Amino acid sequence: GDVHVYDLKTKTDRKITNRIDTVKARPRIYGDSVIWVEYKPLPSGFAEENIFYFNLTTNTERQLTTGGGVQWWNQAIYGDKIVYSKRLSNLFNTTDVYVYSLASNSESKITNSAVHEVSMFKDIFENKVYYTQEIPSSFNYKLIEHHLNTNEKKTVITSMGWPETLRVWQNKIFYQIFTGNPGVEPLRTRLYVLDLQTNTTKQLGSDSNKPSSLNLDIWQNKVVWTDNGELYLYDLDLDKELKITSKQSRYVHPFY
Repeated sequence: GDVHVYDLKTKTDRKITNRIDTVKARPRIYGDSVIWVEYKPLPSGFAEENIFYFNLTTNTERQLTTGGGVQWWNQAIYGDKIVYSKRLSNLFNTTDVYVYSLASNSESKITNSAVHEVSMFKDIFENKVYYTQEIPSSFNYKLIEHHLNTNEKKTVITSMGWPETLRVWQNKIFYQIFTGNPGVEPLRTRLYVLDLQTNTTKQLGSDSNKPSSLNLDIWQNKVVWTDNGELYLYDLDLDKELKITSKQSRYVHPFY
């Protein structure tokens, strides 16, 4: 499939890619910048995965990474900075977090993973990158904050369980985690918000028995997610949850 942008003001659909030999996944948008991961099948049977960028104002596209290895889940963009994960060599279960600067056209690695360490979900807000990192020899993750200006790191959550996705807005971190014991009890997902100013965490919505991987997004004071096939919205200013569909919704797409 191709990447499309829908303009709510003009009510028009715009296709910004036109390649039938590749697969595009997980687009993200910030201002006039759109990014996505693109998969190119190789004769070996594997695929090469790289980050692509499209500027809606100049109508230009660029391939930002080469050599493949980009993980499709949860890449993020804020301003001129793009955050994503890449595999370490050919080890699928070992990834590092990278930041690409559109201003300097340069890539930098901000983690240094050991073998079989996974830096999976990540997001960026202003000059801070947040990412989940596997705690070795466990099914548990911690949440790390990396300050791009100082390169300082600190652990925000020491033990958060098994994360499903992550989004950040201002001083609030939204994340979904899996609960349950596979083979013993059903897997469920829970959505939490961590307030960095008050250092308090609360659950939004109820436990879901239909895990909705990556179906979470936020813009300004509103967060949306799917729960048991329905679409929900939470207004941070009003501290109010609203169910906004009456039929099953499979996916939440990025909004800006």
